Amino acid sequence: HSSAGCLVWSYYFPCSVTLGSFEVSNIQCTYNSENVGGNLLGGCFLKNFNYSINESENTVTFSLR
Repeated sequence: HSSAGCLVWSYYFPCSVTLGSFEVSNIQCTYNSENVGGNLLGGCFLKNFNYSINESENTVTFSLR
């Protein structure tokens, strides 16, 4: 599949992701043995939140939708 502009081979599996005090369960995660581009939080996770990015402070702030 393609991820962040490149094609990668990966395996899909259901998982839960915790970020601070927030947990999102039963989302689709992928594993890529080459870890091309590092780790990503994608749309399956982000659609559960309102978030803002402050580039000058290098922070992302999340709140539940």
